[in-house]
Amino acid sequence: MEYNIGETISLLMKKKGETPVSLAEKLGFTKEGVYNIMKKKDINTDLLKRIANVLEVDIREFFGGSNTTEFEEYKKNTKLILFSLYYSMTKINDWLLNLNKESIQKLTNKEKEKYEYIIKNIKYHIDNIEKNLPDIFD
Repeated sequence: MEYNIGETISLLMKKKGETPVSLAEKLGFTKEGVYNIMKKKDINTDLLKRIANVLEVDIREFFGGSNTTEFEEYKKNTKLILFSLYYSMTKINDWLLNLNKESIQKLTNKEKEKYEYIIKNIKYHIDNIEKNLPDIFD
């Protein structure tokens, strides 16, 4: 499949609410010049950088890469998910550790092993998050 940079520029213009006229004004071109760019299969790097700057996108977006804003949003969402998971695991861990000793004694050996395994596993993941992802608490 042949890649067409002009089509990508057109799509990003629409995404950013730019028209050929508004982009032309910001680039110092005529609208015909922008229409010509939109028909191109390739483009010089300096012009592409200027267009990226005007559209406020990372240049990688022209080639299907994530732009910085999308990546930051992904990181933020991942951070929220990890923090929620961390919070839930600490609450479950606290609950399990505070189970009434009488209840624990009623467990069969097999159930006690599972209980201890679950606590050990949860604690491992809590420690791992605290150690390797300290920035989720910011």
